[in-house]
Order: sequence, then structure tokens, then C-alpha cells
Amino acid sequence: RMYQPSFTAKPYWECSDTPYMKYMCELLESNYPTIKAEVKALLKNKPLARQAITFTESTNLIGAGNWTQIKLANDNAQTGELEWSDWMCAPGGPFEKTCDILRNHNQWRAAHTGTAKFYLMPPGTRLRPHCGQSNLRLFMQMGIFVPDGVKISVGGIEKSWKKGKVLILDDSFVHGVKHDGK
Repeated sequence: RMYQPSFTAKPYWECSDTPYMKYMCELLESNYPTIKAEVKALLKNKPLARQAITFTESTNLIGAGNWTQIKLANDNAQTGELEWSDWMCAPGGPFEKTCDILRNHNQWRAAHTGTAKFYLMPPGTRLRPHCGQSNLRLFMQMGIFVPDGVKISVGGIEKSWKKGKVLILDDSFVHGVKHDGK
């Protein structure tokens, strides 16, 4: 594990904690209707959804149910550069507008690392408690479709996602998810 002792450690962060987070929260939240519309359209198009939805790289974390993803971008392991899905982000692609928001209308786009994706979880799903390998990564997640009964626990503090709102968590704290909703 890698640990940076000078970094602040707390399970959840607020959008107002840094200028970058404030900007990204505002960017995502102000574009929630557009992002939601693209996700909804993809999920309604069953052939396209079957092509776009994949298993996560962390299937070992699934204690019950199913956990899948729609991945728009991922780090290149050799260059560290964020690589965007050509077919999903292309003109006429299912996430043309969402990718454009994140890639071209984002003054902090060079700071993006990791991934840009949507997680999908049916009712009854449980993700086992786990943590990242270092305190160098924060996750920014925005609820798109959030039924009642979906909870995340980070560092022993339980919260729920809210539609159109960003939730920021420190991956180095033990966290798990349960979907007891409908």
C-alpha cells in the first residue's frame, strides 16, 4: 500500500473542500438532465445496452447480486492518460454529450485520472467491504437513478446517493454498498 501522510484523511469530502471538487460538482450537477437522458436512452435500447454494459473489473467484491458498468473512459496503464471510448463518445454515439461535457467543457480535464463510468446495481446487490491501495484517490460519484434503500458505508459512516448530486469518498477507507431498494 502507498500512503501520503500529508493528505487529509476523511471518509467523505464535500464539493466545497477544494476548487477542483467545487468546479467538478457544479459541472456534473448542472448537466445532470443531459447525462440522465443519455443513460436512460441507452438503457431503453436493449441491443445497444447489451453492447455497452460490461462486468466491472472487481467482480470479487460482489457478495450478492450483480454489479455492472458502462465505461466511457479508463486510464492507459502505460501512459496514465485517460482514454475515451471511441464508439460511445463519437458524434451520434450514446454518450456524445456526456463525453463532450467532461472532455471539452471542463477546465480541469487534464486532472482527470482513473475512469469515467456509470455503475449499475439491481436490488439485492451487496458489495463486500473493501478499500483502495492508497490514500491518493478520491471517487466522485453522481446519482443518476437512485431508488430508496441504496446505501454506501465509508469508514463506518452510512450515506445514500441523491439524484443529480455528487458524493465524494476517499477510496482508502473501508467501504461497501448495499441495495435493499426496489
